[in-house]
Amino acid sequence: MSSDNGAHIRWAIFKAIWWWIAIISLLTVSFLVPVSVTPKYSSINSGWNGMSEFYNYLDEDYQVKRLFTDFGDYLENAHDDLIIITGSQRDYSSIDIRNIRDYVSKGGSVFILDDFGSGSGIYEEFGVYVKEGSILEMDPANYYKSPRCPIAVDWFRGNVYELLLNEAGALGTQSLLFRLNYPLSELRTSSSSFVDKNSDGNYDPTRESFGGQSFFKLLQSGKGKIAILSDASLVINEVFNEQFLDYDNIPFVKDVINYMLASYRNPSIVFDETHRFWVPLGTTGVIGFIGSLIGFVEANPISAMIYCAILLAVIYLSYSRKTPWQILKRRRYDAAVKAIKLKSRISEHGPSYSPTMTLEEVILADIGGMINVYGLNSFLHIYTQERISQIINFYPQLATEIEAFKGIKLKNYEYYDIINYIEYLLKK
Repeated sequence: MSSDNGAHIRWAIFKAIWWWIAIISLLTVSFLVPVSVTPKYSSINSGWNGMSEFYNYLDEDYQVKRLFTDFGDYLENAHDDLIIITGSQRDYSSIDIRNIRDYVSKGGSVFILDDFGSGSGIYEEFGVYVKEGSILEMDPANYYKSPRCPIAVDWFRGNVYELLLNEAGALGTQSLLFRLNYPLSELRTSSSSFVDKNSDGNYDPTRESFGGQSFFKLLQSGKGKIAILSDASLVINEVFNEQFLDYDNIPFVKDVINYMLASYRNPSIVFDETHRFWVPLGTTGVIGFIGSLIGFVEANPISAMIYCAILLAVIYLSYSRKTPWQILKRRRYDAAVKAIKLKSRISEHGPSYSPTMTLEEVILADIGGMINVYGLNSFLHIYTQERISQIINFYPQLATEIEAFKGIKLKNYEYYDIINYIEYLLKK
């Protein structure tokens, strides 16, 4: 087997390995997303920003379940259930919102733990909206580590709660719609807080509202109830750690749920998981694959960037005809262009070496002379080990490194690699 064929086979194997890594990585994402990749605030997310601990906590006292499909059909047939919506990622359609309104008016209960207005389409139907910007606290005594984590001390149903918020939104009301519903309770931050509308961390008296900001509202609408909390992170898994036990986040949310379910005979709690960017177990095919990738990017943007970088590297290496060693180790030069510029110094029959010429000038002169005499295409075929030997004889101190190229039969594009590598030896 010739060395040329051997090099071709080695390069084919190298590309196959890289493509195999890329394909296996993407397939792994596709098949594992429904199990190992779940969006934040999901009840099956066991990471720090998930709500699996909250789900298990409620499951001790109530019948708790998750809803993955047929949200509209479920609302039409549900009775004595509390639907919990936590940091939804997909907008609820007008049909979904109308079904929720009808469900509440007939006696159902809905508890929205919002994330930057993710469920705003729902509670706007009840005359509530989220203001632009986050609630910040100006008094250091009223926040935890950062002004974006205000501490709210307020009462609910006769009990005082000290709650730790995390970039909560301020809730406002649309008077006309709000009057159609009966407010049962409201919680507000301290009087030294404000709504950071432009997200610069500073209070602007000309544009931003100052004073206690509403972050929780509980309404009676028809025969049912709807509760809106503008901070979904109030009961994420991290809050269940010991460092947050001094705050009443979990008892407060639990008391809200107990109050909303107090009149039900056989209540159950349902976590809506239908409005997230991930695909349930068993989904296959192109739609499942694309849906899984969307879920992966949404939940793990950094990992997705790494996968994209790997894929782009595979594509580049496959079409650049260079190994990673060549890309990282060699300084590339446009030898042919430099040689053409030196034509005026070269005789018609080849280079004339001079003791004062640098190695680079010898190489470029040799290249230029070959191009002059034989043309560029022919030069690529005849610049072989004989020419390399001439340079070795002229500069013996580089013999060891250049000798490695002697006797190697190269492809056309690899002759440029020899030239550039010799120039690299000069420059390193």
